Amino acid sequence: MPDAVVALLEAGVGDTRPRPQHPDHPVRILTETAIRIDPDRDHDVTARERILEVTLRWLGQTPSPGRWMVAADVIAGVFSTHVEGTWQEPGAPFTLTMASGVAHPSILERLIAMWPRVVAAFDHGSPSGSAGTCPPDAIGPLIDVAGQWMRLSSEATAAEGSLTPGQQAAGARGGGLIIDSLRKRIAHSPGLAVRAQRMLDSRDPAAARQHRLEAFGVDRDVVDFGGGGLPWGSDHTTVHEHLKQVDTRVRALAERVAELGPNAGVMRLAHLSEQGFQVARVWRIGPEWRVGAPDPFAHCRPS
Repeated sequence: MPDAVVALLEAGVGDTRPRPQHPDHPVRILTETAIRIDPDRDHDVTARERILEVTLRWLGQTPSPGRWMVAADVIAGVFSTHVEGTWQEPGAPFTLTMASGVAHPSILERLIAMWPRVVAAFDHGSPSGSAGTCPPDAIGPLIDVAGQWMRLSSEATAAEGSLTPGQQAAGARGGGLIIDSLRKRIAHSPGLAVRAQRMLDSRDPAAARQHRLEAFGVDRDVVDFGGGGLPWGSDHTTVHEHLKQVDTRVRALAERVAELGPNAGVMRLAHLSEQGFQVARVWRIGPEWRVGAPDPFAHCRPS
């Protein structure tokens, strides 16, 4: 298995094809393998553990930006809260069972226990002990997977998905653990800070009060450039008012940039464009357990 994982990791470097449309994408193959279950091993995380171990070892050998990008996507898939599987029923060869949903609390707890290995890779990303080559793009998938965990703790998700108290508690704890371990790196990128804060703001208010997390400092210009996030539980009227506010803020931002003059204004706009890409970019972590996207702007890329 290690050789096969390494071969897929190597093939994933530079493969920019969208994974939903390409089932043969190396990263998609690895992430779908990680979350697969069957009736005899529905609580087993062996595949996730092995894929993570090989991925971190492969990354540590040559922690180049390209490897970081692939490793981050695979790590996000390994720590997905989603599980799925397809199998034939014993004694009924013409009956096919397709299972999909949130992992059992025992799987979630095992994943929480595995996360320190990822933290160690960030601290010791190369033989020399330096992880400075990790690009901001590689943090994005991990912020997104933290949000996936946190959504398990919301009342709306629990009601719609019939989650157990164990799944809710693990989701809140795991999401907080992941995002807190990334704080220092997120703080170095204004775009990632906005992205992470949007994720925190999108939480169910009751869950946010119960599981308090420190807010991220955000650059208001980056927030305005990215369009801002929708409040929790937005309806049609809220969206309409929100878009009017966004239009007002973007116009004010354009005036502030213009006042800087040609040279400084262009430099500021280039910086905002770069950070806006970090705010808006969405990584596909394979099949996700997701109840309603709280921020439709997260699926837009600045032109």
